[in-house]
Amino acid sequence: MIGLGEVHRLHLWAAAPGEHTCSCGRPVPGCPFWSRVRDRLAADLGRPDLDLAAFPTCVPKPASGLHRRVPRLLDLLRAAGTGWMWRTAASAAPSVRAEREATRNSLAVFRAVAAVSGRPVLVDSTKDAGRLACLELEAPGLLRVIHQVRDGRAVAASAMRRDGVPMETAARSWRRVNGNLLLVLRRFPAERVIRTRYEDLCASPESEMDRILRFLGAGPARPGAVLRKEEAHIIGGNPMRYRRDETTVAADERWRTELGKEDLGVFERIAGEMNRGFGYS
Repeated sequence: MIGLGEVHRLHLWAAAPGEHTCSCGRPVPGCPFWSRVRDRLAADLGRPDLDLAAFPTCVPKPASGLHRRVPRLLDLLRAAGTGWMWRTAASAAPSVRAEREATRNSLAVFRAVAAVSGRPVLVDSTKDAGRLACLELEAPGLLRVIHQVRDGRAVAASAMRRDGVPMETAARSWRRVNGNLLLVLRRFPAERVIRTRYEDLCASPESEMDRILRFLGAGPARPGAVLRKEEAHIIGGNPMRYRRDETTVAADERWRTELGKEDLGVFERIAGEMNRGFGYS
C-alpha cells in the first residue's frame, strides 16, 4: 500500500514548484518519485513531452457543492447518474467534459503510480465527495472508501482558529461537506465502505490500522504504529507531514477548552444531529 495525499492537487503542485513541495521536501518536478510517475505516464499515453502541470487532475468547483438549491447537471450526475449518462453528458456539456478529463487523468496517474511503486493499493486522501462520485462513474467497482470522521466540534474549532470564521459558518460548512459525502456514499455497497473515527485511530492506531488494512486486503498491519514520513511522497495535507520529529499518533483535543457554551450551542443547533449520527454525544 502507498499513500499519495491529495492527488487532485498534483498538477497544481507541479505548476507552482516555488510555492508547494512534495512531503519529501522537493518540488514535484524535482521529486524522483513523481518524476518516475511522469515518465511512466508519458510512456503509457504516448506523450513523451507530457508535463504534470498541464495534466489536470481536478477542475475548480463552486463552494456550494451538491446541496445547491438549483443543482447543476454535474451535481445531478454525481448524486444519481449512471455511467452511460456520465459519458453522454461529457460529449455534450463542456463542464462535464472537463470533469471527466480530470477524472480520467487521475486514473492514469493511479495506474502509473501502481506500476512505478509496485504497490497494488493506493490511498488518495482527497476529501471531496464530487471527485469520489466521478471516479466511481468512470471506473465502477474500482474504489474502496475509507470514510474517516472526526467530532464536528473539533473540525469547526479548527476552522475558526485557522480561517477566523464564526461558529455558524464553520458548523454549516462541516454539515454541508459531510452531507455531500453521505449522499455520494449511497452509490457504494456496504462491503466497499469502512468508517473509522479520528479519535479511535489516535487512541488505538494499531488496531484501527489493522481493521482498515484488512478491509483493503492489505493486512494485517505491521506491529509498531510509527509515522514513517521519510518514505512518503505526499501531495497536500497538514503541514505536520514535513515535521520529521513527529513520529507518534496523538489526538488534538483543543476544541474542548477553546469552545465556549455559546459556540457549542450554535454547533448543536446546526449540526448536532449529524454529529450524533457519527457516534459523538
